[in-house]
Amino acid sequence: MLLGYYTLRALAREWNGSLRGWRIEDAYSSSRDELTLLLADGAGEASLRISVRPGSTFVFRQDGAGKPRRNVTPLFRALHGHAVDGVAVADRDRMLDIRISNGLLLRTQLFGSRANVFLGDGQGAVIERFRENVGPAELPLGRPAPDPVTAEELADRWPTGAQPIARAVLRAVPLFDQWMAQEVAARAELKIADACLAGPNDFQSLSNAVGSVREDALQAAAPAVYRNGRSPLALGLIRFTTPPAEPEPFESVDAAVRALVRASLSDRAFRSRYEPLVRDVELRARKAADSLASMSREIHRPSRADRYERWGHLLMATEAGSSPGREQVALADLFGAGETVTIPLDPALSGLENANRYYDRARRSRRAREEAERRLAAAEARASATGSMLSELQDVEDLKGLRAFEKRHADHLPSRRDKSAASDVPYRVFRLDGDHEVWVGRNAKQNDRLTFRDARKHDLWLHARGVPGSHTVLRRPQKSGKPPGHVLEQAASIAAWFSKARGSGLAPVIVAERKYVRSPRKAPPGTVLVEREEVLIVPPQLPPDATDA
Repeated sequence: MLLGYYTLRALAREWNGSLRGWRIEDAYSSSRDELTLLLADGAGEASLRISVRPGSTFVFRQDGAGKPRRNVTPLFRALHGHAVDGVAVADRDRMLDIRISNGLLLRTQLFGSRANVFLGDGQGAVIERFRENVGPAELPLGRPAPDPVTAEELADRWPTGAQPIARAVLRAVPLFDQWMAQEVAARAELKIADACLAGPNDFQSLSNAVGSVREDALQAAAPAVYRNGRSPLALGLIRFTTPPAEPEPFESVDAAVRALVRASLSDRAFRSRYEPLVRDVELRARKAADSLASMSREIHRPSRADRYERWGHLLMATEAGSSPGREQVALADLFGAGETVTIPLDPALSGLENANRYYDRARRSRRAREEAERRLAAAEARASATGSMLSELQDVEDLKGLRAFEKRHADHLPSRRDKSAASDVPYRVFRLDGDHEVWVGRNAKQNDRLTFRDARKHDLWLHARGVPGSHTVLRRPQKSGKPPGHVLEQAASIAAWFSKARGSGLAPVIVAERKYVRSPRKAPPGTVLVEREEVLIVPPQLPPDATDA
């Protein structure tokens, strides 16, 4: 969730004035769970972007109307050509309503796993949903959240158990976000640190602070975005007693929301590429350092070559003519202080042969030491290079810097190596979220090979239902590893895209474990029978964050 209730309310108040009368030119989706409305008036164009992706809901306005040319699903045609008649938020609930001049209502539910956008008529019936499989037949109604006003109401909602004051405020006043709750704790100036110790006087101070923060938030007099380095922390509508970071002020809530959402999306895109890469480089740097340490320990051990050569000299000088049959011999060390040296022997060899065996072992030990020294130098260079690369990567702060880093180190990064390895796979290969692979057959023979030879039994098999299309496999690293829901939906969208359903707005896609897919006897390549199938309804498209290897 990027936008809290008070932010959404302040935003709706601004839009109710600034967007009233703007005409809706188009409505479409070019990304999963994201709806775009194109607006226009006599002065220019704008677009509203609405995300109902669970855990990442947002809405913001941006100037201009750059509609993508590909992978666009048209929606809500009943809105086209009609004007915005007003914008409002449900009472104490995160539901945004856009009233339309023809009597329709576009209601966005911005919370929970069932977040969605609904188009309803004047009687409250749903005409169209953005996420088709989510939501009731009638427009959902807001459920006003508790909003304690008096000290007694606050005390009734106060949680039990030991916890910080701000956390208790957040639970007692669910319309506040964590920064507003911390501001309440700061303004209350309590002499206690634990919420379970609060008494009547404390609740009165807390109630006064809640009212003060609420009033400031309703006025929205100081919209600002707070960042932790490049990562956005929060959007504040009020002046904080102890700011979470240096504020970046804005003249309007609209502008602050736009900056927050854009920064959050940019940060999420950056981290989705950066974090897997830095994990891989850290692992390689650690392995290089461990290998170097192991080689260094080995190279600093005394060489055995000199000892083998000395034993060979002693055997040659005193035992060269001896016969086989002995397992060892004790000789005076002619090359040392004269102490006795015990030399192991191969009983199958004569004294001369044992001497030559030790000369050979000495030569091999010296060659091995020379090779170890060469490998040590290579290990030192590798450890230094990976350490420098990791240090450089840790200083990267944004996508631009990350792209430049990847270009500089293209020959050494896992993405390049993975693409080279993927070229051995004859199928189309897509990577989702950096960790999941989708394989797509290119023709009937490849479909048959993919499904019945290369796919593992626990992999997920997908195919557009009822139409010809490519066999698609979402590879699972482990039998029990279940891919995230959004990854499965993206894989289904890919399967629908490589089928005769590509031109449809939405298409049904079969999903089943590969072990439940079989080939009928004497059937042509690519023909299958599927058991225990599930069906997903998805737009045929290639997800924008998927990479084709």
